[in-house]
Amino acid sequence: MKDGLNSLEDPSHGDAEVVGTVAVRATTLDEFIAEHDIPGVDVMKVDVEGAELLVFRGARGLLAREDAPLILYEGYSWCTAGFHYHPVEIMWLLETLGYEIFVLDAASRRVRQRNPGESYDQMVVAAKPTHRRYAAVAAEGPKR
Repeated sequence: MKDGLNSLEDPSHGDAEVVGTVAVRATTLDEFIAEHDIPGVDVMKVDVEGAELLVFRGARGLLAREDAPLILYEGYSWCTAGFHYHPVEIMWLLETLGYEIFVLDAASRRVRQRNPGESYDQMVVAAKPTHRRYAAVAAEGPKR
């Protein structure tokens, strides 16, 4: 059984097969935050097997705020393929909301700015300059 390969869309792993479906109630983060009167979110760790763009679209209100959260997410095209989009679309959305994109560098094991022309298949840290931990994230790794 491959429970880690569950998805809301088409299977994105070559050895995955659909063995059943289950209907679930879904909501957006913006709706959930409003419904539960949550005043703010400091950090988001988003690992939803390719549905990251859907999560961020549903949190557009939260992510547009000055006190928007720092975000850690996986942006791998083999996951996003099942949702029919490319990981660069996540970066574009976050950048339009004022985020700067950093990556977790596998070689140095540090956070660093994403280099132009670099692969989009990365573990990503996105932060707004207004976030209280932005300076620490931006200072973590070597600059371009």
